[in-house]
Amino acid sequence: MKSLYSVAFSLLLFAAAAQPFYRITKLPLNEQAGIQFTDTKHAFWWGSTLRGLLLRTSDKGLTWDSIVLSGFTQNSYAKILSGCFFNKDTGLVAAVNYTNSTKGIYKTYDNGNSWTLKTTHNMPLTKIIFKGNLGYAFTAVFNNIEVYKSTDFGETWTNFSYILPMPDYGAFQIQDASITPAGGFIAVTDGGKILSYNAGIWQVMYSDPALNFHKIFFPTAQTGYALAEPQNICVQFPGMPPPLCGFILKTVNAGATWDTLPRLNYWPYCVNGISADTIYFGYGSQILISYDGGVTRQAMANTNFQYEVMDIIIRKKKIDYVFVTNGDESSLYSRLPADSLAEPLDTLDVGISTVLKSASEPIISPNPSPGDFNLKVRHSTACLVSASLYNLQGERIKTYLQEKQIIRGDGNYPLDANDVPPGMYFLRLKVNDKEYSYKLIRSPD
Repeated sequence: MKSLYSVAFSLLLFAAAAQPFYRITKLPLNEQAGIQFTDTKHAFWWGSTLRGLLLRTSDKGLTWDSIVLSGFTQNSYAKILSGCFFNKDTGLVAAVNYTNSTKGIYKTYDNGNSWTLKTTHNMPLTKIIFKGNLGYAFTAVFNNIEVYKSTDFGETWTNFSYILPMPDYGAFQIQDASITPAGGFIAVTDGGKILSYNAGIWQVMYSDPALNFHKIFFPTAQTGYALAEPQNICVQFPGMPPPLCGFILKTVNAGATWDTLPRLNYWPYCVNGISADTIYFGYGSQILISYDGGVTRQAMANTNFQYEVMDIIIRKKKIDYVFVTNGDESSLYSRLPADSLAEPLDTLDVGISTVLKSASEPIISPNPSPGDFNLKVRHSTACLVSASLYNLQGERIKTYLQEKQIIRGDGNYPLDANDVPPGMYFLRLKVNDKEYSYKLIRSPD
């Protein structure tokens, strides 16, 4: 018989699975982008677009401003390939500046306002991982593993290389890794290998040259999951059942052995979880949830996103954010309570324009209102402004401005919400190519 605790926990998971998601941000970053929340409000977002783009937020992901690394310019021919942040002020990024051929790890101590180059190397570093003060950085080197190690939160790095013998290992690059309790790491490669490194010893833990591994995740010290796709193109032929192209491997003995779970029609791109058995997989435009350690999976309610799910962000044993992309642009969805998403900022930087919001000069007034609101925008140069009203289900119910050309100065625009029922809504404001959301409360008449 199940305990009351386990029954209650199952009911909580079921209730969480039924909650809707809300898209709060959309930006032109591609599928190589990454995102990390350092606390409930602060996060960094990076992408491999050739502009060296790094963004930060301090309001739970509603608004983002861009950061330029030292030695870069706003339009640098550059990439930020990986990031790892310890708190809202301190963190690392691996970047490539093709303008001056600099490839290295940069560190910030002041929320990204300034950056210090900590190490340079010959090849781009595609992954940085840390557990406490111990960290590793991996290079993208054909047929050769190059690993950098730090034991002081990225202040200093030592390099060790190991050229893997051919043909026993084959050609590959490390795609993802996880630090073990012993201080080594377990890594997956696009050459069908799962490798371990500890105390100077490399070991092949699993090998299948027909696979490309791309993710590894350990919810506990013993239990881990690795995601893979076939090396060859997976095609469904007319009249034939869909091919099983999605591979999930699982270990229950810290990587010593790996078993293949029931395969999927399509490969899952990301994995996260809250225990060894409760696991989430990003599967196409959906999230699959498993309560039995990945053996059986079912689609979560309200997770049919417009684009592919690339990251599932969990905080305090629940999904807070989902990161999706179509390869050209990326969106961030939230499951946080709606009334916690619109905390005011004094100034929101939108590039060539500025939207002001403060206690003395609110952007929307009055708020709450029985139906008549006013939107005030202050801008330093001409811009295009759009404004639409959304309900809590994410449905657009009114459009007030549609790419309206606004000249320099202050603008006041009436917002008529008399024909919508009393309740909470979101005003989605777009200034040029940047979007913001604001809470709007329609009070009873």
